[in-house]
Amino acid sequence: MKNLKNKLIGAVVVCAFAPLANASHFHMDSPYIGAEAIQTNQNYKSGFGRNIFAKNPQDYSVFVGSKFYKQFGAELGYEFAPSKSKSVTLPVGSLATGGSTALVTNTAFNSKIKATHPYLGIFGEYDHHFAHVGKVKFQAMLGASVSRVKASYTATAAGATVVRNFSKSKVVPMVKLGATFRATDRVGIRVSANYRNTSSLKAVAKENALLNLKLKDTFGVGLGVTYSFK
Repeated sequence: MKNLKNKLIGAVVVCAFAPLANASHFHMDSPYIGAEAIQTNQNYKSGFGRNIFAKNPQDYSVFVGSKFYKQFGAELGYEFAPSKSKSVTLPVGSLATGGSTALVTNTAFNSKIKATHPYLGIFGEYDHHFAHVGKVKFQAMLGASVSRVKASYTATAAGATVVRNFSKSKVVPMVKLGATFRATDRVGIRVSANYRNTSSLKAVAKENALLNLKLKDTFGVGLGVTYSFK
């Protein structure tokens, strides 16, 4: 099963890189690099991590991109959310990470979660000149990220303490819509709207297969800077 999973991930990566592999047949134009901060609304499904793990983390991204045919291009990036902690005490009857299993006593949780999302996307681009703003470059990108989530918590109740660790990697679809405002001939300010299908991720506890961490789909708003080489 693990070999099949690796083959499927490999196939997705190969397909995603196919346009770049044949880049010699296209006209490479307007290469750029950049960095971005993204405020997300990441949350969790009820009974599968909600109220235990920190939500709405601040993501960061570095990326490179270029057009390869007229107004079409590709962007390769590395987005990540640094480790974020949370401490909370949930009362009797609360749902933790066991779905329908409710807590039988007040339980204190100390948790942390982090994630990485290296991605590759293909975009369409449109430039427009506004009278009082100048040139604005609009992009619509469809891609995929190899998303990896790692989380853990320590739960203490009635004098007993348990530790649970969660980890999951999966290729998930993503969409990014962006607008880059030219500050100088080479420097631009980029704003973006982001979507990632993180609801397809389900992380099972290493110590207990009945415990699951399930995310909802993630949306975010980004602000960053780009540098164009042409």
